[in-house]
Amino acid sequence: MRLLTPLLLLSLALISCASAQSYLNSFPPYGCNRDPLQSRFRLDPGYTTNGNRICFTARVVNCAKAGSACCRPAIDLYKVELNINKECKNAVSGVTVTPAGGVTRRALAPTFDLFANDTKALIKLTGLNLTTSTAQGAQICMNLGGKCPSMATLCPEGNGFCTFALVQSGPCDCCPVGSLGTSPPPPSPPPPSPPPPSPPPPSPPPPSPPPPSPPPPSPRPPSPKPPSPPPPQPRRLPTPPSSLRPPPPSPNAAYAPTPARPPAPSQPRLPPRPPASPAPLLPSPPPPSPPPPSPPPPDPPPPLAPAIRFPPPAVAFPFCECNRTVGVIPFSLDSEITTPRRNGTNRVYCMTLRAQDCIDPANACCDQPLAKIEWWTKDKCRSSVKAVYLDGMKVDQQWDSPGTFKIPALNMPRSSVPAGGRQVCMELSSTGTCPTLSSFCFRGDRGFCYYSAFSLDKTCCPVNTFDAPALRR
Repeated sequence: MRLLTPLLLLSLALISCASAQSYLNSFPPYGCNRDPLQSRFRLDPGYTTNGNRICFTARVVNCAKAGSACCRPAIDLYKVELNINKECKNAVSGVTVTPAGGVTRRALAPTFDLFANDTKALIKLTGLNLTTSTAQGAQICMNLGGKCPSMATLCPEGNGFCTFALVQSGPCDCCPVGSLGTSPPPPSPPPPSPPPPSPPPPSPPPPSPPPPSPPPPSPRPPSPKPPSPPPPQPRRLPTPPSSLRPPPPSPNAAYAPTPARPPAPSQPRLPPRPPASPAPLLPSPPPPSPPPPSPPPPDPPPPLAPAIRFPPPAVAFPFCECNRTVGVIPFSLDSEITTPRRNGTNRVYCMTLRAQDCIDPANACCDQPLAKIEWWTKDKCRSSVKAVYLDGMKVDQQWDSPGTFKIPALNMPRSSVPAGGRQVCMELSSTGTCPTLSSFCFRGDRGFCYYSAFSLDKTCCPVNTFDAPALRR
């Protein structure tokens, strides 16, 4: 029994470990909350295509689970990740974002990653930084090319659909997942169905039956009945043979053999009038006019787009909970750095710190001084930083775990940054483990470095990148 207990505990531990790592084989490969009801953002399922240019539309929605940490108002839409084919590594370029009512701007360079033991791939459209006030109707666009010039070739589904994840800043465990697919044009064909109602107009031909009006002449036979009374009159005439010398009787006698003819002409005049009575049948055609109202039914109900889900988490850096929206504070570093200079055998990298208008001047972080700047690096690089300078003056530097290098206690107001900016320089030791920016920065081998500038109260920490050119040691 004592032997069984440790074995049972070991098996439970192995099971829990396996389940904890199972997410590494699914998209996105993070241990994050995939519940789409815990997000303020979503993408419309239908996307637009203009040649090789693809655009998605972002939406702001109410959280179905308002108490969730992922529903906090300060959280923004930092990036969109797409599940793609491994062969599409360099297929995505020219990523731009157009906030609602704003100006189109370029996003950060897309990032390609392998997961599931390098059997699957994803692409990250980063630096979107959309807030609940700018995401409604915002356009996120990208160019496709190379081996994957269309959504059908980019994504494993192979039919124009694609799985995506929306990465929100703030808590690093919110990654609701959804599906993109072309908007449903098929429903539009039904509208042509209205033509069938048009056949009713041909119904007027039925009124042509009035020609059968000839049957009405049949009533003419009864008309001879009126002439029948005249015959009795001639019978009365023969009774007084000579007394009636007046000319009228003699003509009657002359026409006695053909009495039917004289009355007939007068009588037929009357019968045509009765046929006039059938003529009213002609107005019957107007009834077919009602069919025209049938067109109203063709109004096709607009097809409802299927609901879409949401995305995964941004980079874990900085390792705290704060608002990472770029532009929420006025401070940032230029994306390009100056050519590194030498100080003996060491390299000195200089970045330009600038102050500009905030994207949301009403945000409390906008008017706060710059508290500190942090870089995402590696713990093994701790001995590589020889010194840090601000406008040529050496300043304090600190390290924090995991892999965070920072210039603390800057307390720099916006007014202290001139139009030309201020120079922040970092001297890397040539004998250290990380003698270049590409080796010093986490993921620096991909050509860029992550950094974060903090507001004085530390509630805002926009994450951005600058170039990290690869240099030979």
